Amino acid sequence: MLTNLIFKATVLALSFSFVQAKRKIEREKVVVPAATRVAAPVVPTIQTTINNIVVKLNTSTSVKLDEPVPGVAVTSVGNTVLILARDAATSYSAYSGLNGYGIPYQVVLVPSTGVTLPQLNSSATVGNYGAIVVLSEVSYQTANNGFQSALTAAQWAQLYQYQVTFAVRMVRLDVYPGPAFGTTALGGCCATGVDQLISLTNTSAFPGSGLKTGAGVSTTGLYHYPAKITDKTLAVEVAQFGPTTGFSDISTAAVINTIGGRQQMVWFATFATDWSASSNFLNHAWITWATRGLYAGYRRINLNTQVDDMFLITDIYSPPNTTYAVTTDDLAQHVSWTPKINAKLPAGSSYFIEIGHNGNGNIESAANTTSGETACTTGPIEYDEQIDTPLEFSKALGTGQNLQSQEMVRKSRERDAFAHVSHTFTHEDQNNATYFDVSREISWNTAWLKQVGLSSANRFSSQGIIPPAITGLHNGDALRAWKDNGIIFVVGDNTRPVLMNKQNEHWPLMTTVAANGYDGIQINPRWASNIYYNCPLPDCTVLEWQKTSAGKGNWTDLLAIEKNTNIRHLLGLHHDPFMFHQANMNYVTAPSTVVNGVSIKGSMLQIWVETMVQELVRLIDWPVISLKHDDMALSFLNRMNRDACNPILSYTTNPTAKTITAVTLTCNSNKCDAKIPVTVPAPVTDIQGFVTEQLGSDPLTIWVQMTGSPVTFTLKSENLEVAQDLGLLHVLSPRFFQSLSILSHKILHLPRPPLDNHLNPGFFTMSPSLTPPVGENAAKDDTIISKPRSCISRRSKLFWIILGAALLAIAIGLGVGLGVGLTRNKNSEDNGGSDDTQFFPPSNNTNATLGTFWKPSAGLTWQIVLQSPLGSTAPNVSVYDIDLFDNNATIVDTLHSLNRSVICYFSAGSYEDFRSDSNQFLKSDYANPLKNWPGEYWLNTNSTNVRKIMTARLDVAKAMGCDGVDPDNIDGYDNDSGFTLTPETAIDYLTFLAIESHERGMAIGLKNAGAIVNATVPFLQWEVNEQCVAYNECDSFRPYLDAGKPIFHIEYPDGAGTTAGIAEAKKTQICGDPTAAGFSTVLKMMDLSDWLEAC
Repeated sequence: MLTNLIFKATVLALSFSFVQAKRKIEREKVVVPAATRVAAPVVPTIQTTINNIVVKLNTSTSVKLDEPVPGVAVTSVGNTVLILARDAATSYSAYSGLNGYGIPYQVVLVPSTGVTLPQLNSSATVGNYGAIVVLSEVSYQTANNGFQSALTAAQWAQLYQYQVTFAVRMVRLDVYPGPAFGTTALGGCCATGVDQLISLTNTSAFPGSGLKTGAGVSTTGLYHYPAKITDKTLAVEVAQFGPTTGFSDISTAAVINTIGGRQQMVWFATFATDWSASSNFLNHAWITWATRGLYAGYRRINLNTQVDDMFLITDIYSPPNTTYAVTTDDLAQHVSWTPKINAKLPAGSSYFIEIGHNGNGNIESAANTTSGETACTTGPIEYDEQIDTPLEFSKALGTGQNLQSQEMVRKSRERDAFAHVSHTFTHEDQNNATYFDVSREISWNTAWLKQVGLSSANRFSSQGIIPPAITGLHNGDALRAWKDNGIIFVVGDNTRPVLMNKQNEHWPLMTTVAANGYDGIQINPRWASNIYYNCPLPDCTVLEWQKTSAGKGNWTDLLAIEKNTNIRHLLGLHHDPFMFHQANMNYVTAPSTVVNGVSIKGSMLQIWVETMVQELVRLIDWPVISLKHDDMALSFLNRMNRDACNPILSYTTNPTAKTITAVTLTCNSNKCDAKIPVTVPAPVTDIQGFVTEQLGSDPLTIWVQMTGSPVTFTLKSENLEVAQDLGLLHVLSPRFFQSLSILSHKILHLPRPPLDNHLNPGFFTMSPSLTPPVGENAAKDDTIISKPRSCISRRSKLFWIILGAALLAIAIGLGVGLGVGLTRNKNSEDNGGSDDTQFFPPSNNTNATLGTFWKPSAGLTWQIVLQSPLGSTAPNVSVYDIDLFDNNATIVDTLHSLNRSVICYFSAGSYEDFRSDSNQFLKSDYANPLKNWPGEYWLNTNSTNVRKIMTARLDVAKAMGCDGVDPDNIDGYDNDSGFTLTPETAIDYLTFLAIESHERGMAIGLKNAGAIVNATVPFLQWEVNEQCVAYNECDSFRPYLDAGKPIFHIEYPDGAGTTAGIAEAKKTQICGDPTAAGFSTVLKMMDLSDWLEAC
C-alpha cells in the first residue's frame, strides 16, 4: 500500500540509518495531570439508621405531597434547564453535561436557610424552564442526625404544579430511596475497595441517547443506595446496581416515576462529573430524557490525536543516552491500522491521526547521507543551546538574542516530508525567542511544506501551529510573528490553567496584550497524557510515570488510569485534542498489549486509541469524529461565539393533543454570526434551506443561521407527546424505522457503510486539479467528512419481513394496534441497491450512442481507488477507476503512459458540500440527506442547474484526459430523496449524461441500479457493481456481459487487507460463483484504498 510513489519524499528522509544528528529535540517540560482525585462530597456523609438499616447519608428522601391540579392550556415552554443545588461545586455535576451539549441552563444555589425560587412561568400559558434538576434534594443535616431539604413543602408543591401545568420533567440526583419514589432502601454500599457496577437496564424512555444497556460502570467513590421497587405502578427501573461483596443480588439504581400527572427520573447515587467517567456516561440518560431529545445544542465526540516532533530525533528517557526517530515501517503500520480502527467504531465515524512536523529534522537526516551531503549543500539550521526559562515566562518585547544565522535562513530550502500541521521548523523554544527567529521558524516550515507539495493536502491546516513544547504564549514578539505569518490558531496545555478559558471550559482562550503581550491569537485547549514524549516503549513511559509523577503500577495500570481519565473527557463532550509525540509511534519494536481481553501489537499511540475506542463502543453507539487542527479551532471559536448570542429554544405545545408541535429558536437580537445547532428527535416539515447534519445513529441537527427573526420548525405528524401520564417519550419517526433497519442488517450480517482512512492523504505529494474544501463547509462548527464512495446495496425484502415482524411484536407487547403506511420502496439510503421486482425495457434514444469514444470489451482487468489521490500504479491492470476531484491530469497521463485506460468517478445523483463546486448548487437542487454520508444530500436530477453543473464536471474530466466517467448515486428513485424520482427519470438523466459524455469523446457506465440495467445497456459502456455475489443478484446485471460489455465487479469479503487475509474458501466461493462468470471481479477493502486482490 505504501508505494515508492507515495513515499518518494519520505524514503529520502527516513530510510537512512538515522546516525547521531548534530541537533536533537530540546527536552520539553513534562507536566502530567493527575488521573483521578479522591472523591469527596461537599457535604460529608453521616452514619445514621433508617428503618433499621445503617447507612452513610448525605441526602434525604421525599415526603408525599398533595397531587397537583391538572394542567391548563399551555402554548410555550423555554428549554432552559433549572438546576437547584446546595453549592457551586456540586452544581457542576448537573450543568457540566448540559454545557457539553450547549444546552442553556440556570443554577440556583439553595443554602440551608432556604431561597426564593425563580419565576417559573411568565404567564399562565408560557413557562420559563423546560426541565428541572435537583441535586441531593438540596438537603442539609438536621439536629436529629438526619437530612432535610432546604426547600419547603410549599416550594416542592410549586415545582410539582409547574411540572404538571407545563408538562416539564424533573431529574433528582443523589436521593435516598423511599415510598415517595415507589422504592425502599436495601442498605448502604460499599466497603473500602469494593466496587458495585451500575448499568442502564431500560433506555426506551430516552431512545435517542445512544447509550447501551447492560454496560456496567464503576461506582467507586460515588455514594449510592441500592434500592428495591415496592410500587410498580409508580416506578419503572432504568438503571441497576450489580451484585458485589455484601450484595449478592442486583438492585435498583434509578427509576422513572409517574406521579399525579407529572414525571421524574430519580437516581439513588451521587454524580461527580469532575472526576468520574461513570457520571459523565450516565449524565446522557437524564439529559436526553429530560429534554425529550429536543434542544438547542448538539452531541459530538471528537477524538483528535496530534503527534508532535515528526522528523526530529528524540532523546529517550530510558534507557539513557539513546535516541529514537520514527521509521517508514512505523508509519506504514499506522496507515494500514487506521481503517481497521475505523471499522471498530460506530457508523458515521471517521478517525485519523494528525501530525505536527518540523522540516529542519527532515533536512538534517537527508544531509547525513552520501547523496544528501552533495544535494543539501547548505544543510540544516544549527544553533547553540537555548536558554531555559520558567514555564510561564513572559519576555519583554524586543528583547532576546537571535539563535539562527540570517545567511543560513536566506539560503536553506529543502523538501521531503508529509504534514498536516506545522510544529515549526527546528522546534526552537519560543518563550525567549526574538521576532526574527520565530518568524523564520514559521515561514521556513511553511516554505518546506509548500516545496514538497503538501500544503495543498486536504487536511493541511494553514492557519495553525503546534507551538514547540507549548512555548511562546506569553511572548508578544512570538505571537506577533505568528500572526504576521498567518497563524492565529494554536494549542495550549490543560495542565497549565493559565492557558485555559476561565469562563467556560468549552471555549478557547484569546490572547491579550495584558496577559500575553499581544492580542488576537486563539489558544485551544489540549490534553496531556501519561504517554511521555521521550518514550518509544511502554517500559520507558511506565518508569518515567513512576519517577516523575508518583505513578504506581505497570503498563496495564497506567492504561486503566488513561481510560478513566480520558473517557471522562470524551463523554463530557470535550473537543480538546490529545497530545502525543513521534517516539510514541514506534511500532516495529513495540510489544503486544492485552486490550479488553485481546492481545494487540501496536505503538503506544495505537494501544491508547484502541483502549479508548473499545471502551467507547462498549458504552455508546455515537459516531466518533476527528477534526484537523484548523477545523478544531473553528469549532471552539464558533462555540464561544454562539454562546455569546444566548440561544434559547422554546417548545410550542398543543394542550388538547398533549404534543409538542413546533420549536422556535431565538437569540440576542435574533442575529448571530455563528450557526446555532438545533437537535430534533423527529423530522421537521421544512428545514428552510439550513444545513443539516446526521451522522450514523445520531439525531438530526439543523445548523441555523440567525439573521434577525426567530426561526420556527414545525414537527411532522410524529409529534412528541408531552402528557405526563404516558410514562415514556413516544416518537414514531424515521429514527424508529432506522433503528429497525440497523437491527435487521445485524441479523442479516450485512456490511456497514465503508469508513475512510483519513491518514493517507498526508502521505501523498501530488496536488489534485480540483481541491475539495474538506472541513471548510457550510456547517463550519463541525467537520462534514470527505469520504470515498462505496455504495452497498441491501436486502429490501428481508428487511421488510423483519420490520413487519418487529412492528407486530411491538403491537402485541403494548396491547395496541399500529397501522403503519409504508410508502417507500426501501429503507436504505445506501447507494447501489437494486429492485428485483421491476425492470425497464431498452431505451430507444439513438442520440445517446452517437460519437467516437472508448468502448471497452468484457473481461478487462481493473482497479478502483477512490480514497485520496492515486499513489500507486500497481497492479498492472487495463483500467483504473479514480476520483475526479482527488486526481489531476498528471496522474491520468502517468496511467496512459503505462497503457491503462482511466475512468473518472464523481457523484451525479447527490450534492456533496465538501466538493469544490458545491457553491454552484441551488438550495432547491437538493433535499434529504444520504444516511451515513455526512454532508451529502439527494439531488433533483431533473433540475436544469444540476445538469449544468454535471456538464461542467464532464468538461473537467475531458480536460484531465479521462477515457470515461463513473457517475454514482443514480438510484435516487430507490431512496427517500425528497423528490419525485422514478426509474424513468433516472433513465432520462443517464441518457443526458451519455450524450454529453459521448460528445466529449468519453465513455460512461452504470453504477449498480439493477432495475434499469436493460434500459441502459444500449447506450452505456459498462456496469460497476458491488457485491452481487454476496446478495445473489449477479444475474440482474448479466445483460451487459451478454452485450459484450464489461461488468466491473467488487466484493468486500472479510479479511480483505488484514494480515490473516481472505479465507481461501471464501475467495473460491466468490471467484467461482457461476452467476458472476465473465465478470471483472476484484476483492477490495470497503474503504476502496489501493489494496486489491483479483480473481
